[in-house]
Amino acid sequence: MLRAVLFDLDGVFVESREVWLDVMQAVARKFGYPEITAEQIQRAWGQSIADDRKLFYPGLTVKQLEHEYNRLFPQSTLHLIIDADGPKVVKALRACGTRIAVVTNSPAEVAGAMLDCAGIVPDALVCGTDVAASKPAPDGIRKALAMLGIRADEAIYVGDTSYDREAGRRAGIRFIGYRIDGDARIESLGEILDLLP
Repeated sequence: MLRAVLFDLDGVFVESREVWLDVMQAVARKFGYPEITAEQIQRAWGQSIADDRKLFYPGLTVKQLEHEYNRLFPQSTLHLIIDADGPKVVKALRACGTRIAVVTNSPAEVAGAMLDCAGIVPDALVCGTDVAASKPAPDGIRKALAMLGIRADEAIYVGDTSYDREAGRRAGIRFIGYRIDGDARIESLGEILDLLP
């Protein structure tokens, strides 16, 4: 029985590459790092704050970088693209008694800003800095399942990157690829409803 759907956030409910380009370039300018290109962000898409630090800002701490992301992101949401199907899908799932969680590598204030823009309030939210290891580690998925009080075989996880797919595999949950391959693949969020028993 399907009791919950866990979602990645960025690349699923919203598309924020343009926002992240603004934010990450602003951090680079502030601290004197080389300019970050859209191509570099694309190659690093979905990785953790710790990995961003290693790749782009090696002199900063994870806490410093998280602070900068949290400070800058909400100011740059003008470029955020919202998937219009998101609220409708969440409403339809809830009407079936299915609970909703979001598992993201984004920090809490960034995730909150994206969810507010998308008009989605999950039953559980796990951010990258809420767990010891972010995706592709399974920690966030496991924490979300624990918060909901359900088992992995009672839920599915929807994501759009290889980090999501690997986290799902390691957590033992059925992975639904959003425009990528998984245990099943969907091209639009509305197709999730076709997967319900």
